[in-house]
Amino acid sequence: INKGYNLSGIVDTDIIGTARPQGGAYDIGAYEYVFNTYYYASPSGSGTTCSSVLPCSPNYAINTKASAGDTVLFKDGNYTTSTYSGINQNIYINKTGSEGRPITLKSENKWGAKIICPNSQLYYNGFFANSDKSYINIEDFEISNCGQGVYINNNNDYWTIRGNKIHDSGQGIQLGTTIDYVTIDGNVIYNFGVAGSNQYHGIYWRGASPTVINNIVYNMTAGSLGAYIHGGNDSGTPPSGTLTIANNTMYGLTNGSNMVRPYGVLTGFAAINVYNNIAYATNTTTKFFSIGSQLTDSRYSIKNNMLYNITYPCGDNTSAHCAAANIAGNINSDPLFTANGSDFTLKPTSPAINRGISTNAPAVDYLGVARPQGSGYDIGAYEYAGAASNSADVNNDGFVNIQDIQICVKVITGALTNSRADVNGDGVKNIK
Repeated sequence: INKGYNLSGIVDTDIIGTARPQGGAYDIGAYEYVFNTYYYASPSGSGTTCSSVLPCSPNYAINTKASAGDTVLFKDGNYTTSTYSGINQNIYINKTGSEGRPITLKSENKWGAKIICPNSQLYYNGFFANSDKSYINIEDFEISNCGQGVYINNNNDYWTIRGNKIHDSGQGIQLGTTIDYVTIDGNVIYNFGVAGSNQYHGIYWRGASPTVINNIVYNMTAGSLGAYIHGGNDSGTPPSGTLTIANNTMYGLTNGSNMVRPYGVLTGFAAINVYNNIAYATNTTTKFFSIGSQLTDSRYSIKNNMLYNITYPCGDNTSAHCAAANIAGNINSDPLFTANGSDFTLKPTSPAINRGISTNAPAVDYLGVARPQGSGYDIGAYEYAGAASNSADVNNDGFVNIQDIQICVKVITGALTNSRADVNGDGVKNIK
């Protein structure tokens, strides 16, 4: 950094178009290092500097101050009102990042920034992005009472939606048409499909190469209309690339609904991989992977999923739709959660432990625990870490440090669930 030769007028940008120089001199190599900026927002923020001491309104921080590579940190509190040009969305995104330099919107403390919509009707969203806004990360928010928790409009690519808690809303996450290369990772979505919202799904993707991993989705209230993970493309150019749905945990489906339902024009995908998911149905008319007659070629692969109260891994509960060669290693069994409906970590005797496959499995689980911990990958959003050599090593990374304390605090406050947080074995999860 700042050690290169001045080539002004000859080489004015780097390989991704960043202006040279960014610092006191040219950088060496193909990339110019950009010093990213942190801005701060709060529910009552009204400043223009967007500092930690004088935060701005969220929409001012995002749409006026932030540029590619910057981070907007949201202070703890309830965000209930949109202040951006009368737009009927809570947090409105009208900026774009760039390759290698996304704009990151992040709760300063996990789930401390609470995005609360005035009602869960159709067109009021927790986060809304206008068309052609790409390279955005949304991380660690609590979002509730919305038509959609996160709604990304058409032609927005390379988004990451990670670590959010979305509940009591119509739809958890919805992607518009041709939203390509989106990663939906480590979110917990529950109590969705609420009455009056006209929205039904936990995660609704469209576009090329979506990756849906490590999510916990439970308690849909919309009956047979909805699906836990749903999507495809309505019309036009088929989505391309690889669809990956791996290591998610889904619980409590209602009659006739679907755990995973791709639909529409799916012929463009090079591969559709549905691996290592847990689907726990609370009745026997639920479908795991249902699309109908398109499931005849080898691009569809449904492997090592754990199904409870679901007869067929592909099809409805009266017939199988997939070719036998496309399905393998799926297990019909109770996964033995720590507590059904509330704590989806695995008991030590769970048949999901070490029964997954490595293909498309994420490197860490919902809590950030490295995969695998045993002889194989576990099925579902949680990797069973077993008994640590030191019980205070809550995340089982080999060290006892502030990260373990942070996990315990989040368990106490309800921000996380982790059966290992009872560090002294007294039956109470606390920091003693």
